[in-house]
Amino acid sequence: MSLLIFKIFKSQNKTTYNTFKEVSVSLDVLLHKTLLVSAEINTNQSNVLGKEIVDIYRNNKTKIHHIAYHLGNSYILPFDREDILEIINSINEISKLLVTFTKKRNYYIRNFESDFYLSPLVEVIIDAVKVVSDSLLKLQKFKHNNKVFLISIEKLKQTNSDFETIFENLTQELFEKENTPRELVMKQDLLDTLEKINLKASNHIHSLESIMVKYS
Repeated sequence: MSLLIFKIFKSQNKTTYNTFKEVSVSLDVLLHKTLLVSAEINTNQSNVLGKEIVDIYRNNKTKIHHIAYHLGNSYILPFDREDILEIINSINEISKLLVTFTKKRNYYIRNFESDFYLSPLVEVIIDAVKVVSDSLLKLQKFKHNNKVFLISIEKLKQTNSDFETIFENLTQELFEKENTPRELVMKQDLLDTLEKINLKASNHIHSLESIMVKYS
């Protein structure tokens, strides 16, 4: 009987890790397509990419719900429920904001009378979210090496610093160039959306530090 219970718990932990891996891979694809959208000048192509991003987000959301389901039906987990929930909620919110950015960008771009290159800022965002995504894969290794998150934390601090620098430059450039009031509002809205994504990614530092303190 005890062996059966052990196998059930072991299977659930394996399921959790495997789903983490699937979510991480899907998030990487979403990030790649978001970068393509940010640099795409062909409206039709950017709309196609936008639809693909929505599909990826919905698929990932289903997987995240799958993780939440196993959390509610497992007595023994690899980490505390609140830590895992915080990570998957962060992933879900970041993915949702990426979809929001894509939709806004594809709508606003048709109304821009002057160029607005967001790719450098989006690249930093992608680097930050990639660290968040990779940390999911590191969870399984953490029990054997409790310092695997240190590199992730340092990278997130660096990307946050890079983001703030580029964000400040783009904001300054926005008000120095001639923009119609409508265009100014749209461009600022895109910057604000990216800032929200950066904030969510930076907050992931606290989740990683929490796990390190509890299990070190």
